[in-house]
Amino acid sequence: MSVPDEVADGSGRRSGGPAAGQMDSKAIAKLLAVSALLGVMVALGFEGFETLSHRSREWIWHDLAGAHPRVLVTLAITTLGGLALGLALRYAPGHGGQHPADGHALYSHDEDRLSVILGVLVIGFVGLVAGASLGPEGAVIPAAAGLSLAAGRWFRLPPALDGIL
Repeated sequence: MSVPDEVADGSGRRSGGPAAGQMDSKAIAKLLAVSALLGVMVALGFEGFETLSHRSREWIWHDLAGAHPRVLVTLAITTLGGLALGLALRYAPGHGGQHPADGHALYSHDEDRLSVILGVLVIGFVGLVAGASLGPEGAVIPAAAGLSLAAGRWFRLPPALDGIL
């Protein structure tokens, strides 16, 4: 039975993989700290996004429209919401993200990543409030992915670790 190289030389490093042989304990500790910070930021951000969208939906659909809105009120709210969503998709940075077949807009380098994240969140918020979306995941998950890529750059993590965060 042969002993793996990483055990035989005592280094504990494995050969192969994008970051193999490049990560020491300091880099791993930094990666773990950034990951923990991101987890807290995303959790708090999601909670804030969900609370704000819920309160806005309650205000529009219950306080403004009433308990049992008429058909015309419902059509007016959804039409105005659709118009606001269309304007947001047209003019918000990143335009709500790329078509899924084209890749992810948050990976593009031609626009400021944070403005694209904000655009995705605004479009998701408008869609939720207008009744055009069933849940916040469509906005929060891409925003969290973009935030993790931005955090990798802010904390100067090696580009090979982008997929790990």
